Amino acid sequence: MGISDFFRNSVSGESQTFNMSEDSASDNVSSSASNVTIDEDTAMKISALYQGINIICDTIGAMPIYLYREVDGYQQIVTDDKRNLVLSLMSNQTLSALNLKRTMLKDLILKGNAYALINRTGDNIELEYIPLDYVTVKKDGTGYYFEIQSFTTDVLGEKMEKRIVDYSDMIVLIRNNKYNSIKGQGLLDYAALTLDMATEETTYMSNLFKNGLSAKAILNAKNGLKGNLKDKLKRDLLNFYSGSANAGKMLVLEGDFDLKSLSLTPADIRLIENKNFTITDIARYLNIPKHLLNIDRQQGTYSNITQERLQLLQNTLLPYVIVLENACNQKLLTEEELMNGYYFKCNTAEMLKLTPEDQAKYMLDLYAAGVVTVDEVRAALNLSGDSDTIAELKNIQLVKNQMQQNELKVDEDQNIVDESSEKQKEDVIDDKTKGKEE
Repeated sequence: MGISDFFRNSVSGESQTFNMSEDSASDNVSSSASNVTIDEDTAMKISALYQGINIICDTIGAMPIYLYREVDGYQQIVTDDKRNLVLSLMSNQTLSALNLKRTMLKDLILKGNAYALINRTGDNIELEYIPLDYVTVKKDGTGYYFEIQSFTTDVLGEKMEKRIVDYSDMIVLIRNNKYNSIKGQGLLDYAALTLDMATEETTYMSNLFKNGLSAKAILNAKNGLKGNLKDKLKRDLLNFYSGSANAGKMLVLEGDFDLKSLSLTPADIRLIENKNFTITDIARYLNIPKHLLNIDRQQGTYSNITQERLQLLQNTLLPYVIVLENACNQKLLTEEELMNGYYFKCNTAEMLKLTPEDQAKYMLDLYAAGVVTVDEVRAALNLSGDSDTIAELKNIQLVKNQMQQNELKVDEDQNIVDESSEKQKEDVIDDKTKGKEE
């Protein structure tokens, strides 16, 4: 029994079907407001969108997901749990955890949903990515379940058979769901107009440079050209005046010809500026700093790299991280494990690392304050060493700790002496005061 029953609400009524290969969750999505249709392959050819999605998916995909348990207020990694390997190393025999997470997150961003089938064998599990187009969500009196259509993989001869999957055996990622908890919306739906505009701009500019810039001038023959004279003139122009080697040559024409030069119009030139606005719009939809898409690069510098990463994590990545963590907690943990304080969590420490100089100073300050050990400092700085070196450093640490304890003891003894001296002075003053009074 999985954790699904812990979250499932039983409902009565007829069976309902939610086909995820239609409408907003399909690979070919139409925006009802603008009647614009754009598919995933076309959208991913937009360089700004491609770069932004890769930043989000690669960053989160590279984060290991570990099983934690809270003990006495402290977070402890359950190191001997096999689920850590599935979520951080290899999801199955052929698919790495990084590729599984980044592919699911791409589906989530573009289409609003993502799926991974949980294959259980005793205490072992494997995760299998399921393309969104082959999943149909159905609902009956007991809750949701999934119908996976038959599909063929890239491996020659490999075919996945049609299957019915219980809700508890499918990891489900959902974002921007409107009417129920199972069907989401992605950029292919609510940003279709902007993505279509970006595609049209790219196509127009490509044709502009391919065709518009090749026509430098119009050659007008007032008396017209007959027979093969027109073809001969075109060949002569190509042979003697085309190509970089012939640049700057003077054009000499015989007969009654007019030559009119052509150039880009101001509207064509401003198209490049408008493209930057479209990239900025894509950055807004992705909720990603636009300088990461190579717009306004002066905003990102080496000196504020830590703040940049923190801003990216909090404003852009955290919603996706939470969706991923909640899905793992819901489907990979039992009710008993949840009640005992177990939970899955993405390790964001690597992303928030300081610059090498700041990281070294930070760890040395912690070491000087006695918060961390030599081993912890070297591990944090990715430093290795032989056993003799480590032993020597530990001896230095022991000596330093002993010296600190001795200094503390000396300070305590000095405080006792000072207090005793002060008490004696007070007693002498009291005796003198009493003698005068007598």
